[in-house]
Amino acid sequence: MKINPFSALVGAASLGVVLLTVSAFQVSVSKSPTQQMLGSLGISIDGPIQVEGIPTPAQMMRVVEGTSYSVPSGKVFVATGLGRAGNDNSDKATLRIDGVPVAQSLPAIGSSNDMNDSTTIRSLPPGMAAKAGQSVSVETDSSSGGGIVLGYLADE
Repeated sequence: MKINPFSALVGAASLGVVLLTVSAFQVSVSKSPTQQMLGSLGISIDGPIQVEGIPTPAQMMRVVEGTSYSVPSGKVFVATGLGRAGNDNSDKATLRIDGVPVAQSLPAIGSSNDMNDSTTIRSLPPGMAAKAGQSVSVETDSSSGGGIVLGYLADE
């Protein structure tokens, strides 16, 4: 069996084109600037960076007026919102940790909307938290209740 020189030349050229095409589609793996900076400090992070502290829906919770929540061992309750729900939103809500007032929301300004719902929850400053074993509660000046504290549980 004899190989035709023209066929050998066409085959070699085709192989060269295939190799050039494949090399053009290779993806080089580069690290993000954060990974490069951490690498310079001797910290190696391979894969996606996981951010701790962002609550999952299972960690989110609320404490309503008339109840008290005891923070479980090994956890911290981070309060993120405070306010009042209901038709009469003229009272301020007070967040209490172990019975001590630590934050207060302002009453709603104006009247309720067309749907007769004047729920007002306001953000709390960062760092408003109760440690394991502490009690979290909310109260308003009204006998009709409606105070709400929003937050999430995080590991200590």
